[in-house]
Amino acid sequence: MRGAGTKWHGLPLRMAEELSRRSMKKHHQLEAGMTHCDALYRWALGSQCAGRDWPSDRKA
Repeated sequence: MRGAGTKWHGLPLRMAEELSRRSMKKHHQLEAGMTHCDALYRWALGSQCAGRDWPSDRKA
């Protein structure tokens, strides 16, 4: 997952790196990471009006 459809392509990676720096048990780290992933996914679904940084003639 990346900051698809935004100019923040490094955001999920930076969030994951910060979680890995914390000293927590692996299952707590996984739970926190999934919470962040779910939040980013829901934000992306609701951000249909966000600016795009790819050419408009690009095929999906």
